Amino acid sequence: MNKHVLYFAALLLMTICIYRLSHTANSPALIGSKTTPDALINSQKRTDLKRDTTKTASHNPSVMLVEFPSPTDNPDTIKQWLLANVKTRPDQVITWISMLPDDHSRYAFARYLADNLARENPVGAAAWAQRFPDDALRIQTLEGVCTETIRTNTRAALAIAQQYDFGDQKSALMEKLVNDWAGRDATTALAWAKTIPDETLRATLIGRIASVMAQADPATAADLVVSELEPGPAGNQAAIQVINQWAQRDPASAAEWVSRFPDGELYLNAVKQIAAAWAVTDSPAAKSWLQTLPSHEAQIAGELAIQKAGLFAGANQ
Repeated sequence: MNKHVLYFAALLLMTICIYRLSHTANSPALIGSKTTPDALINSQKRTDLKRDTTKTASHNPSVMLVEFPSPTDNPDTIKQWLLANVKTRPDQVITWISMLPDDHSRYAFARYLADNLARENPVGAAAWAQRFPDDALRIQTLEGVCTETIRTNTRAALAIAQQYDFGDQKSALMEKLVNDWAGRDATTALAWAKTIPDETLRATLIGRIASVMAQADPATAADLVVSELEPGPAGNQAAIQVINQWAQRDPASAAEWVSRFPDGELYLNAVKQIAAAWAVTDSPAAKSWLQTLPSHEAQIAGELAIQKAGLFAGANQ
């Protein structure tokens, strides 16, 4: 009995081996080649893995890191995967981006998604960006949302900038957004800036708007500085920016405005700005104006500014 069992088992095993060898020999991939059956099987496995990578990565972001160890290997494919999954699996996408080995790649892919999401839904894009655990990456991505949103919806961009924590970059970001808005509609931007409850931020933003206005109408911008800004860092900076623009267009009018300033650092800086700008177009007139100033210190500051401007101009000729 045992002999019969062993006989039939051996016969069955031989039949299976003959079938497999016959099937492999007739395979198109092996005809005329030295590829072994094991190599063919391994190659097929790799092909199957590559084909299923995106599908698998939807459930396990780390698979993408295995298939694409460097983000530069196939960035278009990665972007397609990220965009296809960011709405349905936002946490997995954030995890994958956070696992990337360098800051540049992390920000590049995060910014790509932020831009795409912000075009469709700025509020949702900001909420997604807020979920990044790394502070620097979170802030950079939120800034990307604001920058993209300002193109089509200024108020939404500023609302996001106000709502979320940008650390010490909040004021600079809001200045950037307001500067863009003032370039398109200074009146509306100013009306909005006046509603900001924080006094320091409000003064900073109004000063930025005044600087933008000075490019086209420095006299009106000067009136804005006088009427809306108290003496202080924001007011002084805005005044200097307005004077700089005004002195290049009409230095005599700028000089008349500055003559009302009290003595102090702001007055001296204003005199230097006007003297340097005026000397470019009419140096004798600038020097004559300096002689009329009651402050000897201001006269010296203005003359030094003219000399410095002349040296700079000569070095660039």
